[in-house]
Amino acid sequence: MSLRYAQAQTPATPGQQKIDELVRLLQDPEVQSLLEARKSQPAPEPPEEMLFAWKTSMRARFDATLAALPRIPAEVGAAVTRTRQDALSAGYAPVFVILLCLLAAGVIAERLYLRARAGAGSLTTKLLSLAVFTFSMGLIFFALRWPPLTEATLMLALAGIIALHQPGRLGSRTS
Repeated sequence: MSLRYAQAQTPATPGQQKIDELVRLLQDPEVQSLLEARKSQPAPEPPEEMLFAWKTSMRARFDATLAALPRIPAEVGAAVTRTRQDALSAGYAPVFVILLCLLAAGVIAERLYLRARAGAGSLTTKLLSLAVFTFSMGLIFFALRWPPLTEATLMLALAGIIALHQPGRLGSRTS
């Protein structure tokens, strides 16, 4: 009996079966294309390099922010001037005056609501008070056509006022 015949007759060991399966998989065209695609992908950066890249990026942003700080007062002044000119050129009062009028309308409406409800005790009353405050300012704001820059400025200012508003506190003597 020849050696090759004996090898063919002996059953393959579990390790040999795995090797045969691996060879068969490596010869599969689909597996070969997946391996080729993986070769073309860049290797991921090690975590410490990612950390250093992030630190460098944050440092650049921080430095740019520090460099911009001296320009902030001039930029705010220029924005105020542009916004004021935008409102005045359309025949409106300065934005600050408009904002105060809208705020006054909200406070007056809220005070009237709270007086009718006899105080601001419950959570429901406070939430409804905030809704009255917001609705009254929003009603006037959306009823009028504003120049674009004035509208944007008022909208942001009103959103901030509404977000920070504590129902029943504005305009009260006990605040």
